[in-house]
Amino acid sequence: EQIFEVHRHKDGPWALMVDRARAALPSGSGRFLDLATGPGEPSKMLAEAFPRATIYASDVSEDMLDKARWRMQGLSNVEYGIVDMQDMSQFPDASFDVVTA
Repeated sequence: EQIFEVHRHKDGPWALMVDRARAALPSGSGRFLDLATGPGEPSKMLAEAFPRATIYASDVSEDMLDKARWRMQGLSNVEYGIVDMQDMSQFPDASFDVVTA
């Protein structure tokens, strides 16, 4: 948990990710793809910052997605799926407004 607090810090990388996402999607609604979400902390920050958006939390590991589901219990704007970022063919072009990794 301590590593998440370091990354969540106001000057940390995930805060920067949220700031850049706000600049890219000022309306606050749309679809996000979070690649390699791991246990879900980046997706959780996005879901909390953009409650009107849909966050697609993805990872190559079902175990990591299980951890992400647990971490984001109660967030209704998150979807989950196995995705290998080297093969994005499961998504049509322009499926997402913002992609993070």
